Amino acid sequence: MQIPSLDVALKCAHFLYAYIRANCPASTFVAPHFGHLPEDLSAYYEDCRDEARQAYDGGIGV
Repeated sequence: MQIPSLDVALKCAHFLYAYIRANCPASTFVAPHFGHLPEDLSAYYEDCRDEARQAYDGGIGV
C-alpha cells in the first residue's frame, strides 16, 4: 500500500490555526466550549502523536 505524505496538509492546518488565533477576537477562545484549544498547535499535535504511538505500540484497544 502506498500512503501519501500528509506534510502539506499538516502545514496548512498549522498555518490556518495560527491565522485564526491571531485574527479572531480573544473572547472567541475564552468561551467555555473552547477552553481546551491549545495556544501552540504544533506542540499539541506532537503530544497527541506521541500518545497515539505509545498506545499503538502497546496494543492498547486491540
